[in-house]
Amino acid sequence: GGGRVRLGAAPALRAPVVLPSGGVAVLTGAPSVVFLSPSGKLAATVALPRASFAVQSAGGLPDGFASIVATDDGAVVVAAGRSLLSVDASGRVAARATLPERVVSDPLEQGGGLLVVGESGGVYRVAVPAAPMKIGVLSGAAIGTAALVDERTLIAQAQPNRIVSLDLKSGVAVTRVGDSAFVMFDTPPAVAADGTAWLTTVEGFLVGYDASGAELTRVQLDRNASPPGGLLSARP
Repeated sequence: GGGRVRLGAAPALRAPVVLPSGGVAVLTGAPSVVFLSPSGKLAATVALPRASFAVQSAGGLPDGFASIVATDDGAVVVAAGRSLLSVDASGRVAARATLPERVVSDPLEQGGGLLVVGESGGVYRVAVPAAPMKIGVLSGAAIGTAALVDERTLIAQAQPNRIVSLDLKSGVAVTRVGDSAFVMFDTPPAVAADGTAWLTTVEGFLVGYDASGAELTRVQLDRNASPPGGLLSARP
């Protein structure tokens, strides 16, 4: 049986994330992080600093990009503006960092730290308490499109319609898909073991590109249907 838990007056800014324990965490526009137990009971509410997480306008609409991701250790990382916070399920703020630029994509766990993409395309490694370290540039990353192909390679959309990969060791960026026929992609690339990259577009297509960037196929999607199983996962 299901049930409802009131999170407060402010709406959720992103879809809830599931924790390794089976519990759930929600980022609200209060701003706050609300933790629910596996049974659905309210476990903790953590108020976020309004100055850093001013992600809601007076009309109640999101005023900028905001992110919440679950980490392998059972905590969540929340990001908005130039701020990044790690909050554990007990409600304790475990770590915080300030980026040189505004965050535009979900932080990604990698190598014991986090990878964060900024609005100018700067890619930063965050490992608190060390200061964020810039490791490369993607030349204007589009909002919400970064994904890890493997431990060494980050891939994202560079505005308006190119797909760029970044070697996380050398800091060298390479265009994988250039001058696409589509206006814009709207999901992080999903890369298969053979190097094929799959993306959806604002026009409503699922598109596949081979490792050289050549288009392999395109399929018109029913936006009301569930996505094909496994295709929209960063690591199939």
